[in-house]
Amino acid sequence: MLLVVDVGNTQTVVGLLDGREVVDRWRIATVRHRTSDEIAGLLQGFFSLRGMRFAAEVEELGIASVVPRLTAQWADMCRVRLGFEPFVVGPGTRTGMRIAMKNPAEVGADRIVNAVAAVEAYGAPVVIVDFGTSTNFDVVNADGEYVGGAIAPGVEVSMEALTSRAARLVKADIVEPEHAIGKDTIEAMQAGAVYGFAGQVDGIAHAIWDELGTRTRLVATGGLASLIAPHSTTISEVDPDLTLRGIQFMGAGYDIPNIRGEGRTVCTNHAWGSAFRAYGSPQSLFSSEVLMDELAEKLGMDPLEIRYKNAYRPGSTNPTGQAPESYSLPKMLEALRPKYELAKKRAAEGSTTRFKKGVGLSVGVYGCGLDGPDGSEARLDMNPDGTITVCTAWEDHGQGADAGAIGTAHEALRPLGISPDKLKFTWPNTAKCPNSGPAGGSRSQVMTGNAIRVACETLLKETAKPKTGFLKRDGGFMTYDELVAAGKPTSFTGKWSAVEGTACNEDGQGKPFVIYMYGVFMAEVTVDTETGKTAVDRMTLMCDCGKINNRLVVDGQNMGGMAQGIGLALSENFEDIEKHSTMPGAGFPYIKDIPDDMEIIYFEEPRADGPHGAAGIGELPLSSPHASIINGIYNATGVRITRLPAYPEKVLAGLKK
Repeated sequence: MLLVVDVGNTQTVVGLLDGREVVDRWRIATVRHRTSDEIAGLLQGFFSLRGMRFAAEVEELGIASVVPRLTAQWADMCRVRLGFEPFVVGPGTRTGMRIAMKNPAEVGADRIVNAVAAVEAYGAPVVIVDFGTSTNFDVVNADGEYVGGAIAPGVEVSMEALTSRAARLVKADIVEPEHAIGKDTIEAMQAGAVYGFAGQVDGIAHAIWDELGTRTRLVATGGLASLIAPHSTTISEVDPDLTLRGIQFMGAGYDIPNIRGEGRTVCTNHAWGSAFRAYGSPQSLFSSEVLMDELAEKLGMDPLEIRYKNAYRPGSTNPTGQAPESYSLPKMLEALRPKYELAKKRAAEGSTTRFKKGVGLSVGVYGCGLDGPDGSEARLDMNPDGTITVCTAWEDHGQGADAGAIGTAHEALRPLGISPDKLKFTWPNTAKCPNSGPAGGSRSQVMTGNAIRVACETLLKETAKPKTGFLKRDGGFMTYDELVAAGKPTSFTGKWSAVEGTACNEDGQGKPFVIYMYGVFMAEVTVDTETGKTAVDRMTLMCDCGKINNRLVVDGQNMGGMAQGIGLALSENFEDIEKHSTMPGAGFPYIKDIPDDMEIIYFEEPRADGPHGAAGIGELPLSSPHASIINGIYNATGVRITRLPAYPEKVLAGLKK
């Protein structure tokens, strides 16, 4: 397990973590002359209360301390009692967060840890208020930089100063008062402390927000956070374990054989909404694909090469622990290589003093389904005029449900010799159609397509005439009139379920999708270094979506997704409800922002569980094209954008650093 310690001037907090779970925490007085042996004795006592042996359970120790003498004692205890070096947060520790202060070495370890943990848990920008010996306000801007804060006397320090200077005031416990208007001296002091410090937080928070130009989330931590927060109008979160979790994240990203991720759902005052496309992957893949480029740079490798060396191959498992059903990524990266080299040559030759050109890559992956067991139903109706109607609840808001359904049915009904014009599609009508499930999660071609295939196979089986003659030749199929005359049904239902799918457990392990889609994006960009504006010149996509049903529909999905990716990378924002409540205001890209040069190359790796080998397509093209654009900006200018969109002013600010 991981033991983390936050040594403050007044109190020391010790936390025991198993993975991300805080198993237990202990708060002790900070005694500056405490020795390493005394520390070991205290820890053994705490562990004994849980029936555990301290030395046997602790595998790692992280220390954030503002008391140098105790930092040395804790480190010495670790070396002697545990036999390894602890991780100590201090000046110069590489946390991945830029400290934008006049003297970064002045910033206390606890403040650095709080800032890193808050961004990890809540995102940026964010303000943290830590109730300790002092009340610290730490500010992280929208770019994830620690930009400073405010320091005020702590609650306990203030109360001690008050009682030491006022002869008739006695020491009072800092607890919730029954009344704001104290009925005796003790309650009056308690009311002054609780309501006074809540007001202090609100006043400082508003001053910080005014200077930042935006209202951020305000996270409270420290021993008295839960006491003060209910009386504050600005504190949005109370996280007593913030510092402990921050220490846990230090050093993350190095020599890690596993993947760890965390998601958080928060309440806002905005209207409820949901993902339009790609449901989480644009966020996750943006960070991981930008990090892949950063890793390549650190290793002195080419961005394509690091992806090629680490792409899925037989024996690989994905983040949920399942084996991929297709290993097309190495093929796609290898096929992209000559185009990539040519693009880099174009960028080098086309760059000028003002206009810098660059090339960026990203890998995209997305699953087909509803995370775990999933299924669908469809029905075929034979009609008197010789046509067949495909009935599903495959909703369509632009993705081509009619083409997908009819194309799948036509392929399955080839033994009938029926032409496509004899197949009809019923638009979703819950009064007439079976339950096909939602048109989301890139599931429809797989789930509903398989249900259509099963319905077609049932129709062929039920309408087949007996084989005749000595050679038992195919007797053909019954018509609608023949079925009616024989008293047989003219409608045929198909059901299909992804029975191998399993929902992920609490560790994120399972088989949420039986089929995935895979792609590699390449963006070629031009950055105007005088204005900071980025233009996308070309987009290339190497795409594996299984066997293609309708090429025109799939092309449209891919081009539309990449166009949305350009908006996500360069112009779209939804944070300000006043500015971003309309499509133009939210930065929806115009046609002039989308390049004419879009090349899509398909790798049709058949999927065993897909209808006729097909996978889905809807959400793959928005999984990570924006990351390739951001990587292209860095390749062109050396400016790394870590928070979308890459507004011109952000790029200009990066160029000036």
